[in-house]
Parts: sequence; C-alpha cells; structure tokens
Amino acid sequence: MLKLRLAKVVYSQEWKNGKPVARDTGISHCFKYIRLESYEDTLGNLSLKRSAGQEQLFKNNENDEARQAYVMNYMLDVETRDSQSLLNTQKFLDPTQYQLNVRSAAGDETVPINVDLLESFNYLLGLEVEHIAAPIYFNAEFKQGDFGRLQAEVKQKKDGKWWFRTVYGKNNAGQQVLVVWRNLPSVIAGEDDGLLHDNAVLDAVLVEKLKIRLSESQDDEIDILYINGDHNIHIPRDRKGELMEQARLQLIEEAFHRLMFADTETTH
Repeated sequence: MLKLRLAKVVYSQEWKNGKPVARDTGISHCFKYIRLESYEDTLGNLSLKRSAGQEQLFKNNENDEARQAYVMNYMLDVETRDSQSLLNTQKFLDPTQYQLNVRSAAGDETVPINVDLLESFNYLLGLEVEHIAAPIYFNAEFKQGDFGRLQAEVKQKKDGKWWFRTVYGKNNAGQQVLVVWRNLPSVIAGEDDGLLHDNAVLDAVLVEKLKIRLSESQDDEIDILYINGDHNIHIPRDRKGELMEQARLQLIEEAFHRLMFADTETTH
C-alpha cells in the first residue's frame, strides 16, 4: 500500500474520484522498493542433508541426549550448509536465478522469488554506486593460444550465450571498485572444459570490451576488482605496456559470505 501511495503522490498532487486533476503538478522521482528476507523465510529455506548414520541417530529413541547435543553443535553448521537462506554460493553460476521460497501475504503458501544478488552485494560492500551498467551479451569462438591456453574471440550479440554486468563505485575506504557479474553457461551445462570456455570469454571481455587492465600502479583507475565464479584471469600487460605481476582481485562469493556473516560467532 505504501508503494502505491508514493507512486500516486509523486505523479500528481491533486486527485479527484481516483483520477489526477493535473499531471504537471507531479515531481520527477525515482524510488526503490526493497523487500527484506524475514526470519520465517530464512527458516523455510533451510534444507537438511543427512547421511545414513545421522538418520539412524534421530530414529533411535535411546540416543536422545546425543541427538540434542548433535542438534546444538552440528546441525546448523553441517546439515544446513548450502541452504539458500545461508548463501549457497554454488548458485552464483547464474546470479539472476538465485531464489528463495517466500511466504505469501496470507502466509498459507510459498512462492519462489528471485533474490537481487547485485543489489545485496552493493549494500554489503557499503558501495557508493556511481554507475550500474545494463547486461551485455556475447557469443564466442575459441582457439588455442600461446602455451596451449584457450582463447576466445567474442562478439556482442543481443541473445548471446554469455552475459556480463558491471557496477562501478567507491567503498568506505575510498577505494575505486569494479564489480563484474557474469553467468557461466558452459559450467551450468556440464560441458567438457566448461570452466575453461567460460573463463576464456571472461578474459576476452575484460580486456577487449571493458578495457580492464589491473596492475600494481597507484595510478590505476580501479583499486579492487570483484568477479563471480572460479577464474584464472590472464591480463598480460598494464597500461604502460609492461608485464603485470599481480592484479588486485577478489572472488564475489568469498567476499559475499565474509561480509554477510561478519561479526557472527557460533556458540555451543
């Protein structure tokens, strides 16, 4: 209801019988609607994975004390690992498809809702966003490069197999940050050498299309680069044409998990 009232008041200040009296009395506006995960939704998305031995422990009435100790000490740390509400990083292969089952307003059923990982990560980083790009799509052809390394020749295409989306901003430490989100379709499809193909596309897009060349130079435009999915980025030269020794890279999944569970402790 609040979202509808906000949309109505910014469209026009005067209404009569459910219709705007004058459209030019509204204001230029942009507001963001965010739904936070509830405690009940978190519990509802926990999934348990048990071995035969674990199942036997819970079925045996004589093991009540051991069962209680197990629940308190291991269940939430072990059996529920990789639950959607506890951040299943395996689902980051296609960040647009991460879902939680969320209770309806009536509370009598759940529906799958896509989680905005991009927006969530911006908040976790405390990122002062300067630009969020629309997704760009590519197709690719592959060849063997120097030393047998797989290389990709990419071409932008509206319905391409691979997509990339970038976020530029500044973190709380004043560092310039670039976040690169992508899908890994070859890995998802279970293709032979799928990760090699997806990462060859990543290398090509970063260097050829996004012009990203991180080096140890303090003059670099980007201080930290975040990328999802296992990668082996090959960026051969810096902006001065010299061989690069080290790039400042962080894996989104690792940073996401670290920041999401920061300052939490497991007590037994």
